[in-house]
Amino acid sequence: LTVAPEDVSGFVITGAPEETYVKYDASAAGDVPVITVDGADEVCRYLKEKYILCAASNAFHDQQLNRLSMSGFLPYFDHVFVSESLGYRKPEKAFFDACRAFLPGVAADECVMIGDSLTADIAGGKNAGMKTIWYNHAHRPVPEHCEADQIVDSLLELKTLL
Repeated sequence: LTVAPEDVSGFVITGAPEETYVKYDASAAGDVPVITVDGADEVCRYLKEKYILCAASNAFHDQQLNRLSMSGFLPYFDHVFVSESLGYRKPEKAFFDACRAFLPGVAADECVMIGDSLTADIAGGKNAGMKTIWYNHAHRPVPEHCEADQIVDSLLELKTLL
């Protein structure tokens, strides 16, 4: 299945930004140095111009907002959905349904879940009826029965898919 731009009229929902777009190392003091992943800013700018961009994370609400703010990525996201606030965790279908409740008129099949977790992001998104793109930044072997509609090793590849 190819994910074509005309198939995605609703929004693009990303996995946990700390895993998908920005890599973090938390210190014992609670400081969170931010190391951006190559192409993250360019891809976020590109997606933001075309879609409603949402972040979906199992992290704590304040922690996630702080991470996005410190990285400079917060302005790209129209919504930040966090399990702590929604009362459900990825990969539960209820998590994804709760996200879409904030976007009236957006059907599940109009959404793309982009994430690096085959369980939380890909299986969760598929179970909720979304298209999925696995961000395989670690270059892990692709499982025989991978549920992802598309697989990318680089964030910049998203620009050719969406």
